[in-house]
Amino acid sequence: MRLPFHLGTVLAGLWQRRLQFLLAMVIAAAAGAAGGYFLGRPTYEARTVLRYVLAGGKAKVEPAVVLRTELNQVEIPQNLAKVRFRLSVPATIESLGAAVSVQVEELSALMMIQARWESGPMAAAIANTLRDVYLGNWLRAQVSELDRHYAQAKAELKTLDSQAEKLGQVVEDLRSQIAREQEEANQKSSRGAEVAARYSRLREAIAEDQARRANMAEMALREQELERARRLKERDLIAPAEYEKVLAAYQKQRAITYDSAKVRQWREELEKLSDMAGSGPSGGTPTEMLLHATLLKSFDLDLKRVALAEKVADLRDARDRIVEALDLSGGYETPLAAGQTQGRAGSPDARGPYSPSVAETLSRVLGAHDIAGGSWEIVAEAEAPVAPVKSTRKVFAIAIAFALGLLGSGILVAREVLNPTLRSAVEVPLRLDLPAVGILPHVRPADLKIPGEPDSAMVEASRILAERVRVVVPPVGACVLLTSPSRGDGRTIASVFLAGAFGRREEQVLLVDAEVREPRPKVGLDFLCPGEAGPLPGLGDLLGSDEGDIGPMIRRTILPNVSLLPRGRPIRDPEPLGGHWMRDILAFASRHYNLVIVPAPPVLPNVDAGLLANWAHAVFLVVRAGRTRVTRIRQAVRRLETYRVHVHGVILNDVRRPFLNHE
Repeated sequence: MRLPFHLGTVLAGLWQRRLQFLLAMVIAAAAGAAGGYFLGRPTYEARTVLRYVLAGGKAKVEPAVVLRTELNQVEIPQNLAKVRFRLSVPATIESLGAAVSVQVEELSALMMIQARWESGPMAAAIANTLRDVYLGNWLRAQVSELDRHYAQAKAELKTLDSQAEKLGQVVEDLRSQIAREQEEANQKSSRGAEVAARYSRLREAIAEDQARRANMAEMALREQELERARRLKERDLIAPAEYEKVLAAYQKQRAITYDSAKVRQWREELEKLSDMAGSGPSGGTPTEMLLHATLLKSFDLDLKRVALAEKVADLRDARDRIVEALDLSGGYETPLAAGQTQGRAGSPDARGPYSPSVAETLSRVLGAHDIAGGSWEIVAEAEAPVAPVKSTRKVFAIAIAFALGLLGSGILVAREVLNPTLRSAVEVPLRLDLPAVGILPHVRPADLKIPGEPDSAMVEASRILAERVRVVVPPVGACVLLTSPSRGDGRTIASVFLAGAFGRREEQVLLVDAEVREPRPKVGLDFLCPGEAGPLPGLGDLLGSDEGDIGPMIRRTILPNVSLLPRGRPIRDPEPLGGHWMRDILAFASRHYNLVIVPAPPVLPNVDAGLLANWAHAVFLVVRAGRTRVTRIRQAVRRLETYRVHVHGVILNDVRRPFLNHE
């Protein structure tokens, strides 16, 4: 299949455009880099780590079970909605959920909350905020659990108080009965008296311990007030005198609290008393023995009451501490201002409800009273990462650079494939169905010399052209007409070098300058006769008078064996060019010269070339390579065909070096 273009010429054209191709690649790379930077998005990853610490409980629960349970409580839509509201994240809950993941390390009881985002600080803020939101919800659940244990312990304490009151009444009744029996028997049981005395002393010890427990509760309150005062002091929200007052009250309460005896000492004493009662003489009255058993039961009941009272106080204190922390973090539910960053947990500007003091209080209460549960410890805060874990910038940059490079390359290739001009000799028969008689290389105007160096590229190309023209027009004295589709195609240069090539072959050549009508170039071929002064008479003068001698008007030129009939004065009408007088002039030239070369005006602007072509033995079109459009050449050929003139070939002028070898 015949291609509508010549591949070698296209490749040569692309090679000629290599700088443009390189520039297109540079522009594509720069545009790809810029597009990748502005359109691509880096992804940063930040991670915060929590550790679950068991606090108490007879039935120990494995941390892995707790982690698996709590894992699904972190990424719930309610928490994500709070994070989006808190940080004013411009994203949907679904996309925010896709950017967050929660992982657990069961063997180490660790839970990791990580977030991926386009900004490093925002990724850290999302991870920390989601953690704080989850811990806030977890603390609220712990408050509910503490409320349940508090209500249960308080109900049990109320029951024990009622039982103690009834036992106290029974003890009083038994004592009254024993007193009556002793009065009646006039005998007092030494063992009963000893037990009663011991009972009295233990009752006093219990009362003293109850007072100390009250001091402990007061101490917890002072600790809470001191902690609150310290936080206010760190924020400069409390006067120094007020802070010193709270500190003094705390120290005073501490001095009177931490010196009570242990309840287990009473149990040991009670066991000894029980042993004494069991091993002692059994000579007591039934009422005394019943009193002894009732007292033992009362002692045990009092111990339970003390333990329950301590549990109730501790649960209330822990619950109040957590509620206070949640209340202080109420502003945590409001969105951050523009440019504000999330505070770090445990720092003065932290707005999350969870803090080490809250975790310590919760762990202490759960452990002291053997309540199943635990607390979270913040192992690591999420920090803003320095480098992204991945980025689409490189992908966008490569894609944009590749697309633009492909587009630029495609445009350059398309311009070469669809180039509307002729650039090499091989394209002439391919696109015009005309033979390429010869080619003349591109020469810079500064380097163009006439008659030219014998070994120059232009002279060598004109020799080849002369040989081919002689093949087309072998008769001696033949008239060859050189024309072009339009001005600027190089008819003058082609005619001069063609004449010079024939002159070097020892053939006598006559150049007939046929540019006799206006508009015409300011300078004709007169420059070939540098010794002549002023405008030279010539063809225009002959055609304007219909008579005259041709011989005196012919001038010798600087080209060897080449003569010139100048254009002379301009004429107005073109008809003389097709008249008998023009025919006679050319016939005279053919008789006296081996070859007559007529550089004629361009075909398309006027009819001069068509009229002159009737007297020529051969007509050649001079075309400037890379400039004259093929459509213009075809128009010129069709115009000459209307004059019944056959174009014998094309002379391709100003051919660039990459195209010289394609013939």
